[in-house]
Amino acid sequence: ELFPQDHPAPGYMQVSPLVYTGAATTKKSPSYLNPNKKTIFASMGSTGDWQNISFLNNRFFEKYNVVASGDENRILHAPHIFHRPFVNIDELFPYTDLVICHGGNGTLYQALLYQIPLLCRSSHCEQEWNISALEKNHLCKSLDDVSDPGLYISITEEWVNKKGAQIFKTFGEKVRGSIFRLPDLTKQVADR
Repeated sequence: ELFPQDHPAPGYMQVSPLVYTGAATTKKSPSYLNPNKKTIFASMGSTGDWQNISFLNNRFFEKYNVVASGDENRILHAPHIFHRPFVNIDELFPYTDLVICHGGNGTLYQALLYQIPLLCRSSHCEQEWNISALEKNHLCKSLDDVSDPGLYISITEEWVNKKGAQIFKTFGEKVRGSIFRLPDLTKQVADR
């Protein structure tokens, strides 16, 4: 869907994305989240620059639960930021309305699995390619060319309300289906 192959070589098999899924230890919202606020999850993976999303320090974002995972230097330092060194995605993402990230495959597919819209700020060309494919499918908005604080606010306001839209439901089901088909695809590859 995201990276279609034109005229693949004979015997070519496209394998679904590899998406880590763990087990939620609870079905409750994490206790640090205010249930009356929408939740934004921020992660810049191992390659992203947290400075690129420091706009989340703006007091405007006090109206959200902002969970930052992996921001060891506390670039996001406002009182409304919840810092976590590690987050169990399967516990947090059911309660997450927007993911802001670097555009890495793992984070993107996990967000899509949970039908969550994305805002992305890339660090290198592979991430730019991922973001471009998602933008073409209306699943993501690139922040790469954004510098105006007011624009960050308006983009966030628009995208935090997209969770539950049909496009996200459709892609979420496709990602979920690919996870269940992976053992069969792996067997087919091994049998060849």
